[in-house]
Amino acid sequence: MKNIVSNGSAPTLFTVEIPLVGVEVGEEEIVVDLEPEISQYALASPWVEDEVEAALEKERQQQREVLFPMRLDESVMHTTRAWAAKLRRTRYIGDFTCWMDPQAYQKAFERLIRDLKQARQKY
Repeated sequence: MKNIVSNGSAPTLFTVEIPLVGVEVGEEEIVVDLEPEISQYALASPWVEDEVEAALEKERQQQREVLFPMRLDESVMHTTRAWAAKLRRTRYIGDFTCWMDPQAYQKAFERLIRDLKQARQKY
C-alpha cells in the first residue's frame, strides 16, 4: 500500500494498492477507481473534474459503482463547483483529512475497504 505523499505542506496524492481494487467475480474482473482524492488543489483542476465525470459516466454505462472519492481537506464540503456539489450530495466521500493521525487514517481506510467489499458483493 502506498500512503499519502506530501509536498512538504499539503498532501497531493493518495494511492492504494490492494487486492480489492481489481477483483474477479465469476468470469468478470471488477476494477474500481480510488481516485480522485479531493482537495483544494483538486477542485481547481479541470483534469479532476473530467475524471469524476468520466467515472460517473462509466458507472451509468456499466451499472455499477466505480468511483470512491476521498477528501484530503474540507474544501469539497464547502465548494460551489457543480460537479463537486453533486458528488457531495450523491455519495459518501471518504474522510482522509486527518491522514497524519494513524488512528484516524486507519478508521478512514477501514471504511474504504468496507465500501469496496460491499461494491464487490453487489456485482
